[in-house]
Amino acid sequence: MKRIIAVLLMIMLPLCSLAETYTPERYQADYYSSTGKTTIHVDAIVYDFDISTANTYAVTGRDMMPEDAKTIALAAAPGTDWLEDWQAKGYRSNWSGIRDDYELFNYSKDMWGKQVSYEWYPMHDGSAEYSAFENGDPSVFVYAQNSYIDMITGPRRIEAMLEYRYSDGKKNKRFSYHATEGYLKTADPVIDPNKKLSGQPLTWSEAERMAFNFIEQVSDDFTLYWMGECKGEGTNRKAYGFRFMRYIDGMPVTFTSQSSYDGAVDQQQYSAPPRLESITCAIDQDHIASVYWHSPYQIGEVISANEELLSFEKIMAIFGTIAPLTIQNWESDTQVAKRNNNRWDITEIRLGYMPVLRKDNGGTWELRPVWDFIGTRTFGHEYYNWVGNSALTIDAIDGTVIDRNYGY
Repeated sequence: MKRIIAVLLMIMLPLCSLAETYTPERYQADYYSSTGKTTIHVDAIVYDFDISTANTYAVTGRDMMPEDAKTIALAAAPGTDWLEDWQAKGYRSNWSGIRDDYELFNYSKDMWGKQVSYEWYPMHDGSAEYSAFENGDPSVFVYAQNSYIDMITGPRRIEAMLEYRYSDGKKNKRFSYHATEGYLKTADPVIDPNKKLSGQPLTWSEAERMAFNFIEQVSDDFTLYWMGECKGEGTNRKAYGFRFMRYIDGMPVTFTSQSSYDGAVDQQQYSAPPRLESITCAIDQDHIASVYWHSPYQIGEVISANEELLSFEKIMAIFGTIAPLTIQNWESDTQVAKRNNNRWDITEIRLGYMPVLRKDNGGTWELRPVWDFIGTRTFGHEYYNWVGNSALTIDAIDGTVIDRNYGY
């Protein structure tokens, strides 16, 4: 869907100055379609980060590299001398940069990839016959992969990821946490910092401190986006989960479920935006049991500096006009008409960066500040509570509406 330029709507708005206006901490309102059958109910926390101007940046997706794997491993297991105390096992690498070297990783005619993996065990006596797992000693596994698709313009990266797993050496306790499994809470519900999860020796505050120590060693460009419970494979025990997002000029890149879109349909027909970057870690017992780093960004030059943001009042006027129209067509559905239930419930209004297709340079991407209206969707008898489900995304500088699936 093309970006909808809200020109007529902006003409309808009062011709007042763009001076900074008050942004409430919580916003409540109801909006209706022209028929009155569609409702947008807003009772939302507002995240504006006290920002009234913002820079925009060039952005591309970069590959995961072998140095990323080692950075993660050293940060997750601090105080370890990896050269003297550990030995590498099962090292595998295909990173020459030459297309013909990746035949082993061809997924289809047009898709291919490259990967690197490490597995470390304690050195002990250093003998080749020594089996760390059989002796009940810990091990670390790090795996990184980049996937591409061949296009007319050359190969385009469609995914980059790095996964770290720690094993305490006990056969029945090899945990492997993934990012999606931790999506039980956002940071909004109050978590008692002095409480412990069942079966865990650390409190929430102790686990959070460990997570922050980890992310500070990886990069100083990330901030905590949510914390919550997560569960590993093959166990019912819950662990502590933390997700970190990239943080730029005091404002994070916003997570939405749509921003994880992988462009699986017609991948060669358009230039897909860089997928959402995130680093998720899970803490089990007294170790960082897993880390998942997805779709790292390469931040480029400033494209536009100190752009004035539209007032919150204008953003809400755009939302109130456009949002009911985006779901009004469902009113003709039999189940929706029968139950008279066609609505969005907005619980978060969030200002943040997202990659947007550049108007003046096709196929290239720009990190721009946008407002996202996040909540739950109900129509007929169906109810969707996807984490980060954005009802509408509005450019915070020019007021255009952006389709998050395609980035323009």
